[in-house]
Amino acid sequence: MSFFSRIKNSFTSKLDLNENWNIPDSTSELEKLFDSNSGLNLIYKHSNTCMTCIFSKQRVEELMSINKKIGSFHFIEVRMSRPLSDFVSEKTGIKHESPQAILLQNGDVIWHASHSSIVIDDILNAMKEIN
Repeated sequence: MSFFSRIKNSFTSKLDLNENWNIPDSTSELEKLFDSNSGLNLIYKHSNTCMTCIFSKQRVEELMSINKKIGSFHFIEVRMSRPLSDFVSEKTGIKHESPQAILLQNGDVIWHASHSSIVIDDILNAMKEIN
């Protein structure tokens, strides 16, 4: 199979997710992340039809394996869960983009990035600033 065929198949095949992802079903689940005692949480917005999303998802999953300080990782597939994506945008005041990563500490945004700016070192540096 050629490189381009593999890429095409990755867009159309079932999304392969790391077992550490939490996949919220409702805005009430997401609302808990904005509580003042919710700890450290990363919300990741993804689109299965976006090549950049595939690579940024891999970077975030790499972060999952090397850093256990983040309380939980929350995955929103924006095409399937647009209301959840919109809810996060409303709560944070951050315009929706995908891919997008938003790091929360006790409900407050401490870092966010989109597209190719989702970089492990930047997330780790944001985490160091709160400790």
